[in-house]
Amino acid sequence: MSRQGCSSTAKITYCYTADLAADPKKELETKDYKPYLAGGVGEKQRALLLSEPHFNATGVVTHKVRFHISTSYTNVPLAGVDKEVTFVGMRNFNQSIGLRALDVRARTFTGEETSGTFLYVAAVDQSGSEAFPTSYPLKSALGKTIEVTYKLGINGATVDSAGVYVADVTAKFVDTGAKMFTVTVTKTLFPKGVVDKQSHRLIFGANRKATTGQKELKVWFGDYSASPLPYSPPE
Repeated sequence: MSRQGCSSTAKITYCYTADLAADPKKELETKDYKPYLAGGVGEKQRALLLSEPHFNATGVVTHKVRFHISTSYTNVPLAGVDKEVTFVGMRNFNQSIGLRALDVRARTFTGEETSGTFLYVAAVDQSGSEAFPTSYPLKSALGKTIEVTYKLGINGATVDSAGVYVADVTAKFVDTGAKMFTVTVTKTLFPKGVVDKQSHRLIFGANRKATTGQKELKVWFGDYSASPLPYSPPE
């Protein structure tokens, strides 16, 4: 991972580069650091940034981040639920409330009602069960800058004026403003919200399980912001 340079077509000002090798056994290396670990991190290839933990007690927290997938990334990821790539994700530190994760990922679906390779939202509950409420063709997203916005109601706060939803995840193309998808979570389903004041954070970049047959994956990402800013309790 490096902050040295960005794609000339990516609409990202404060930009990082994630370059995951096609070889699942290749050492990790960036422009800034020589190889320091053989074989990646366990079975994972990761080039991620983590936001500060958010301990906000009330209200709505809005996170925004941009990413841009290289046009050379085609015909992958391989089929299978364990072969997904995560580009943006929400991580909940409280294992008894709400969702464990709410991610923007990509993978190839086969044997489903709609087969193909998609960007999609994965909602992961505390038992580890996953739901895929929406998707967008990955081919149509390559080479374009995407802005993802999370609106998360703390402790059951609603994110809309009608008081229906406790979370909203929206993705749009930066160049045109065209919306790719929106996923909402209702207060009826999660009356205490998908996160509470015990902390959550966003991750962004690229994260995948190293597998035979994978291709090189280059992603540019950055311009992360949060409102309100995270509150850090005294140590």
